Amino acid sequence: MRLLVAIADAVRRAPRWMAVVAFVAWAGLIFWLSSLPPAVPDAHSSVVRSWAMNLRHAPAFGLFALLFLWATSRGGERLAATAARVNWALVAVLLYGILDERHQYYTPGRDASASDILTNLAGGWLCASVLRAVEDGGTNGRLARIFLIGVPACCLAALVATLVPSLWPELTWL
Repeated sequence: MRLLVAIADAVRRAPRWMAVVAFVAWAGLIFWLSSLPPAVPDAHSSVVRSWAMNLRHAPAFGLFALLFLWATSRGGERLAATAARVNWALVAVLLYGILDERHQYYTPGRDASASDILTNLAGGWLCASVLRAVEDGGTNGRLARIFLIGVPACCLAALVATLVPSLWPELTWL
């Protein structure tokens, strides 16, 4: 816990321009990676591989949420000081996730999926909630509860994103 507090303190003291550059660069990297066709077509992927590929959304958008909180914070203030700030980060994850999925719709071999957006939100919530707990001086028990909710939520959302298209191919938007 002390290590996380020290990291949050160091990030908080960094120049704001670094936060904005990091956020824009990460958003750009997500967008660029979404424009690449898959290395292995879905038809040739195992369920476990497809699940792992879908699960990557959680840490990618978890970091997106953390960088959003950093880029939009005032100098010296806690990054996730209030529930409202965490909610704004989740709104940013939702909106950018929708934009990213729309972008993927036009990429050969990729598709747009509402289920992926759920995985994005689960990852964003997990990371932003952990940051808020750390900045609040939360107990190890509080962090454990966040992880016990957030990690399974990320895994379950990625599983839905994996299984729904194969079980119900007529629901192309899921």
